[in-house]
Amino acid sequence: MFVRLRATELLDSQLRASMPPIGWVRSVDESAREVRRPILFGEELTTKRQFVLASRSAAGDRLHFRVRESCFDVLHERYHQGLVPSIEMRLPFNYSTLPHWLLNIGRRLRAKALTSRCDIPFPDFPDAMPIVDWYRQLAEWSGLKAIPSMRWPAHHRAAVVVTHDVDSGWILSNRKWIKRICRDEREFGIRGAWYTVPMKSRTQQAENGLRWLRDQGCELGCHGFNHDAKLPLKLGTNEFHRRWSAICRFCDQWRIRGFRSEWLFRSSVFLAQLAKRFDYDTSVPSASQHLTAKTGNGCGSAVPYRADGGILELPISLPLDTDCRGQGLDLKGFWQRQVDRAQRIAQQGGLIVVTIHPQPHLSARSEVWPTIAQALEQITNIRGLWITRPIELAQWFFQCES
Repeated sequence: MFVRLRATELLDSQLRASMPPIGWVRSVDESAREVRRPILFGEELTTKRQFVLASRSAAGDRLHFRVRESCFDVLHERYHQGLVPSIEMRLPFNYSTLPHWLLNIGRRLRAKALTSRCDIPFPDFPDAMPIVDWYRQLAEWSGLKAIPSMRWPAHHRAAVVVTHDVDSGWILSNRKWIKRICRDEREFGIRGAWYTVPMKSRTQQAENGLRWLRDQGCELGCHGFNHDAKLPLKLGTNEFHRRWSAICRFCDQWRIRGFRSEWLFRSSVFLAQLAKRFDYDTSVPSASQHLTAKTGNGCGSAVPYRADGGILELPISLPLDTDCRGQGLDLKGFWQRQVDRAQRIAQQGGLIVVTIHPQPHLSARSEVWPTIAQALEQITNIRGLWITRPIELAQWFFQCES
């Protein structure tokens, strides 16, 4: 159930300062009503019933809800009824084949709709710690081990990866822009990951672009099938088998081990399918308002974890660059907020995932890219960051598990 969180002065001051306003809890212990020294309360959003979630006694601090199960529910998104296909996904044609100028109009119209908030703003943490990561620290503070913390390589307290959603073949064929982006990122120590659409990467120019990126030390990833965002909707059909076979051939050709879904659309069954072929997925945001109604969606964490099917999930911990207008900010204000969030994630020992759409109607524009480049410089200058590629991060995770 969703609860509004309220702490007493007995809770650690840092935990109080970073506490999200709303949490999700499973199986509250009713006997906690009798405790005399409460630490944390939760008020159920619909009934307004109040529960004691943590208390203190002579025997020590105690949590009165199943913190491990609550974290599992959030990480695996069991708190909402599933994502709802957008209008674009229901069209009888592939919307992404439209001209860039028309896509830009659609993006502006959609931005107005995204300024409205969900009925239950969960998980949402613009100025707080992600709920799962907060629960982890709460449990450790009370003497429990809820979810193991992420260990980073020596001398690093957090990590950052810079990713690009290549929704069309435009950037792969536009050598001027691809060189400019890679040159600037290389200056900041970044070797980006480029998630490309198989059906839009088959021309000779596109293949040359992919080969050039690989030669620069960048990572190549898979971004769905043809960017109509219908791949997860076709599970169990002959059409899905056809698309999946083409995806596997493309990934074998380019030695791709990472996946990001179009429109970040996913389900537990779809993630389990990805686990059969890929080392990791990066389709789950820490928090988003897209594609759900009553609540937001996302894993509520900025730390890698095992998702459905056992696939390693690298959560998208910063909003996408496409969310700029949806947050009601101008370009500089949006990217300054990105830098501020990145600093908080680094302080909390999490993974910073930056997502850029190098398209002419989005971030590959002369009036936009300098602001992004400046933000990337600020982020990579955060002390103690491991600047890496997703595949290397995944390999480190597997090494730590073994």
